[in-house]
Amino acid sequence: GRIVPNKGIDDLIRTTFYYKKYISPLVRLIIVGKTNSLPAYYQSLIKLVDDFYLRHEEVVFTGHITDEQMYAFYQTADVFLSMSEHEGFGLPLVESMIFDLPVIAYEATAVPYTLGGAGVLLRTKRVDYVAELVHLVATQEDLRQKIINHQRQRLKDLRAEGLEEKLLRVIKDLT
Repeated sequence: GRIVPNKGIDDLIRTTFYYKKYISPLVRLIIVGKTNSLPAYYQSLIKLVDDFYLRHEEVVFTGHITDEQMYAFYQTADVFLSMSEHEGFGLPLVESMIFDLPVIAYEATAVPYTLGGAGVLLRTKRVDYVAELVHLVATQEDLRQKIINHQRQRLKDLRAEGLEEKLLRVIKDLT
């Protein structure tokens, strides 16, 4: 992916700041994507991280990574949070579900369809609300498991719709 304004990276950074200040100092935001798409935008995000006194170990920009590195991030993360204003089908949402990673995503464009009632849809970007929700999903095992179970069902539904094969073709075309 790319680091571009419609992805809501600034919202993710603000949420991370709130989380660290008011919920727990143990927080890390991993932002995966090419940082050279819009260099001025990327620099504005670095400045935002610095303005919030977040350490660069707490907000990590990976740049371009391999599939194996991406899968490792999915396996070690507590939640997948998307604040994107514009998404097509949302392959990272599906990948997160495949790795049993609870998805919390802003309700924009195709996100509701992609999640199909699974995951958690956000109707607001209020950082206090989002940060508290992330904390609940990350720490309440019963809630976490309920979300994962719904996501597993959604994956079955997507397979039944034949989307798995379509996704594999898209991925193959991209590589």
